[in-house]
Amino acid sequence: MAGSRAGLIVRRVMFRKLAVAAVALLVGIAAAAGSLAYSSFAGSARTMDPAQAAAAFGSADRTRLLGALTRHELAAGQLIQRADVEAAGGRGGSALVAVPMKDLPPLRAGDHVDLFALVGSADKLVAEPFAWSVPVAAVTQSGLVLRVGERQELAFVYAAGTMRLAAVLSGSPQPPGGAGSISSPEQALEAAR
Repeated sequence: MAGSRAGLIVRRVMFRKLAVAAVALLVGIAAAAGSLAYSSFAGSARTMDPAQAAAAFGSADRTRLLGALTRHELAAGQLIQRADVEAAGGRGGSALVAVPMKDLPPLRAGDHVDLFALVGSADKLVAEPFAWSVPVAAVTQSGLVLRVGERQELAFVYAAGTMRLAAVLSGSPQPPGGAGSISSPEQALEAAR
């Protein structure tokens, strides 16, 4: 009796592996060996390759996750990996500032933006560099939530309340060599060439 029960469990496990492979082939996605590894014991975790296991948190890491901050937005059901989080004190001396903006480029949490201030009156508007490579903590319907240093906090609060800012998705941590003010359509056209 015990032998027939063990045989039934093995057949069920093999059926599961074949079903996963068949569905993957029908859908047109690759089935990695790790996705076919099942344990025959109820409640056991699926096996991971060594690289996945090194990047993932284990049950002993629970205390490290408590109070930790994510470095970017996580999707529902996403496996949290070590690169996704940092200790709450890891951003020492930073603050979150909400900055209203419209007409944003496609941004998400974790991106960095360069900010430009449009200052002056309607007849003499000037575009000036304001801040470079500022981390985006969140994107809202009314603008951005930016992570800034404690020394920058007041400047960003003032700018958010009194200035019109434009955000550019940043590709560089430093401003370009010729970054300066633009105060006329002619200067804008010349700089864009």
